[in-house]
Amino acid sequence: MTERSTAYVPRIKEVLVWPDPKLKRETERVAVFDEQLQELVADMFATMGAMEGVGLAAPQIGVSQMLIVLRIEPEKPIIIINPTITVLDEEEYEWEEGCLSVPGYFKKNKRPKNIAVRFQDVEGNEQHVHFSGLYAFAIQHEVDHLNGRCFVDGMARWRWPHIKKKIRKQQPLNRQKAEAVRVELDKKRAMTELYKQSDEGKAQQ
Repeated sequence: MTERSTAYVPRIKEVLVWPDPKLKRETERVAVFDEQLQELVADMFATMGAMEGVGLAAPQIGVSQMLIVLRIEPEKPIIIINPTITVLDEEEYEWEEGCLSVPGYFKKNKRPKNIAVRFQDVEGNEQHVHFSGLYAFAIQHEVDHLNGRCFVDGMARWRWPHIKKKIRKQQPLNRQKAEAVRVELDKKRAMTELYKQSDEGKAQQ
């Protein structure tokens, strides 16, 4: 990343909540790998972290691009751009699936356990990586968002009131978490701007 984007203070974005129709929009391939993309990635990681999630797709914050981020383990952030998934075998992995766009609702689900993913990293380099277990499960969940799908879309309509009740209960809590982080980042952003305006800051530019 460039020096400027390294110092960038991320912004907490509003996460769209199911069944917002914007979650069904088609996404476009990322074509430009620049500082603006790096800042979007930083915003996504900050937003995901503020809500204690492990994965986030760009469409969930209203950006119709083929970009997902994951942080299942604290020291292993993953950025996947323009992905193509190949299922490697018939083995399945079961997990209690949840989603930041369906806050408060969880359901056990099965997905292919072993996948290969071709994608680009944040600098545009081509990658080909095998993922297994929870990583494979989470990547497939997020890639569904890139295709306009949410994990509750296929559920019977009689379940929808229950799902929406769970959302109404959890969403205010998520907003409180996000707002607390947003306030701290705003303070950091203000301090950064003050430093830039100082004599020392101007000398470093």
